[in-house]
Amino acid sequence: DDPPLENIDAPTIVLCGTEDDIFPDANSALIAEQIPSSQLVLVPGAGHALHLEAPEDLAVAIRSLLAPH
Repeated sequence: DDPPLENIDAPTIVLCGTEDDIFPDANSALIAEQIPSSQLVLVPGAGHALHLEAPEDLAVAIRSLLAPH
């Protein structure tokens, strides 16, 4: 069994493309709501393959997560 999302205490970003048909942004929002101190990042116009469709946006989101550390 996976632990409840509420138990995640690591810095977390939930990334989703607004055009993702596999995992819609509404699902990502639900996940982000359950993880304390998480940040939801929606990438406009991107689908499920963020690393291919919007690598710059992905890099910015990851850098912003890691910057304080």
